[in-house]
Amino acid sequence: MSHRSRLPATQEPAPHPPIARPLPATTLPRRMTSFIGREREIAAVRALLAREEVRLVTLTGPGGVGKTRLALQVADQAEDVPDGVWFVDLTPIDDPALVAPAIARALDIRHTGDRSAEELLVDTLRGRRALLVLDNFEQVAPAGPFVARLLGSCPALAVLVTSRVALRVSSEYLYEVPSLLVPEAGEPNAMANADAVRLFADRAAARSAGFRITPGNAEAVAELCRRLDGVPLAIELAAARVNVLSPAAMLERLDERWTLLAGGPRDEPARLRSMRESIAWSYDLLAPDEQALFRRLGVFAGAWTLDGAEALAADDGDRSVLDRLAALVDASLVRQEPGPDGASAYTMLATIREFAAELLERSEEAETVRRRHAAFVTALVERTEPASFLPDGAELRSRLRVHRDNITPALAWLERRGDADGLLRLASAQATFVHLEGSLPAAHEWLARAVALGRATGSPVLGKGLVGLAVMTHLLGDEALALEILDEASAHLDGETDVYVRIWDLTTQGLVALRSNRLEHAAALQEQALALVRSNPQLDWAPRLESTVLGHLGNIAVGRGDIDAAERWFDQAIAVQRALGYEPGTSHTMASHPIAGLGDVARARGDLPLAFDRYREALALSLRFSDSRATAYALGGVAGTLASAGRWWGAARLFGAAEAYHALTGYPFDLETMDRQRALGLPEPWLRAREPFGAGQSLRDALWGDREVPLPPIPNPAAAAEQWEAGRAMPIDEACALALDTNLHAPDARPGGLSEREREVLRLL
Repeated sequence: MSHRSRLPATQEPAPHPPIARPLPATTLPRRMTSFIGREREIAAVRALLAREEVRLVTLTGPGGVGKTRLALQVADQAEDVPDGVWFVDLTPIDDPALVAPAIARALDIRHTGDRSAEELLVDTLRGRRALLVLDNFEQVAPAGPFVARLLGSCPALAVLVTSRVALRVSSEYLYEVPSLLVPEAGEPNAMANADAVRLFADRAAARSAGFRITPGNAEAVAELCRRLDGVPLAIELAAARVNVLSPAAMLERLDERWTLLAGGPRDEPARLRSMRESIAWSYDLLAPDEQALFRRLGVFAGAWTLDGAEALAADDGDRSVLDRLAALVDASLVRQEPGPDGASAYTMLATIREFAAELLERSEEAETVRRRHAAFVTALVERTEPASFLPDGAELRSRLRVHRDNITPALAWLERRGDADGLLRLASAQATFVHLEGSLPAAHEWLARAVALGRATGSPVLGKGLVGLAVMTHLLGDEALALEILDEASAHLDGETDVYVRIWDLTTQGLVALRSNRLEHAAALQEQALALVRSNPQLDWAPRLESTVLGHLGNIAVGRGDIDAAERWFDQAIAVQRALGYEPGTSHTMASHPIAGLGDVARARGDLPLAFDRYREALALSLRFSDSRATAYALGGVAGTLASAGRWWGAARLFGAAEAYHALTGYPFDLETMDRQRALGLPEPWLRAREPFGAGQSLRDALWGDREVPLPPIPNPAAAAEQWEAGRAMPIDEACALALDTNLHAPDARPGGLSEREREVLRLL
């Protein structure tokens, strides 16, 4: 529709029987708030209706998301509809056969003779340019074909429908009404422009005239809007409590959300007076087998995939889980979103999930569903365990990443059940995943609890749990405790133990020895691991793991200061990758490590341009494969090379970002990155020459001995400290974009944020 005139109150005479007088804009029904934050959506729907081929648009979405309000605003701004805009509330009816009579009544068409309401509507609307708004169509969805027939007979008519389910007719265009925009955590500057916060402030001020967003309550309001998923009805119901509860108090009571999110205006329908009633309205429209699936899906804490739903609900009925899941998506109770490798992932809004979980908890099958959930999550994590060394490892990790929020609830259920074996299996199997994803501290705590339960029960899988706990303890920097745990694990491991666990044990012992500066012992352990890997060529992960163990040997050689030997080991690791048919750094998730090692080799030889290229190559690959530990190390390598080249400004900023990222992921900065960079040579005050070099002491002694490091000190340490702090506040993706687009030989100091080129690199990443 083009835009020429607003809603008319009267019509010009026409040669054919006139339509009943249209409703003026002022009589369109209103809802409990103004249309805050819907400018983009209004424009999008109007643009749809303006297209010549579009005559039926259905606004879908969960209850409370604002479908009716959006439709009213679009109708209020409708133009080029000389025969009027008509609003028909279908809430009072639940029989699809009554839809046509309800529309006829709204148009003041009297039913005379033996002609049907549909025939009378066609006679009245044929040739008329009008907009028909059909509100709350979900409970009469089988009447969709009638709407399609009406449009087929009335070529100038347009219909705008609000419904929690699609009409599923061929002429329909769906528009999913999104939640309101919420501010990202930690972005106070975005607060004022966040639509959800604006809505809360507006409705709170309507209830309590003195309410304002202030520095004292802004973050609580923002967090409340985030946890309510930006759903307008939920935000309004919460804001209505502002005269008795502060935003911070509301946050504390979100566990009682059904009480908090109730008490809407009495002149609204029941489903708009509380979030529970709003969701229950949709739930009651489901078929019994769809209700059963919805209830079971309440066990998921975050997203899930189709096979996850099938693991819970394959026996719910004769219809496939896919069909029933599709029905829940159509009912706007479940959201479908892109998942890994083009597959679909599914989520629920938090309040809808709470409703489903409550239904599940009250059912007789709650424990059965939780058992299936834990079994599914455990099987998925165990399949992903060697993913770092599998050809499809990245895909397996992506799939697990969809389910990552479900790991902790599964662990908690296994612990409550006292299932030591199950708890150890899941807690230890996730060690490799969290090692790469950078979420160590919480995973370490869970595995420590699992090991304690396994010790008390004499679990047969205690050995594997102890090895996993040693890995995490080593990564967190406590080498003495890691060694104690490995000694305990040795009593539970033998020739019958899974070969992957035995290799894991040997490599971890070697890494602990490396960190403890026992370099010959470290090399001997890694060579034992290498021999065990090579003796099992039938295992599909073994050749890739061989490349990683060769890389460990290269790191040990760097630690000794034997740079030529280190280069040979790293070259062998890359040769294994090439022999598998891959470009260097791409054969598996951790394949970039030898490339970063070659950066260390070049740094040790003083070849800064080559070192710079190697570290940046490793950084790009670590980002590609989501290897957080490699990202942290390569970023530190770029910073160290800049420092060696006298580029202290950029080095300080990247060192600060690397330190913050280490803290975020749980890896100790000094042990993981800074000791190595200091040993390779940094200017003062970063060199800290009078302090021990930790795991890098042997490298330091081999490279420099009694000689002074030939690097001048930083000319302005205070400014460098400021840049370091600025880097600590920098998001990691921006820091990596900056590192990847930095020129080693460009002038150093440049105030301000990212350049346009750096932003382009970030967008590409």
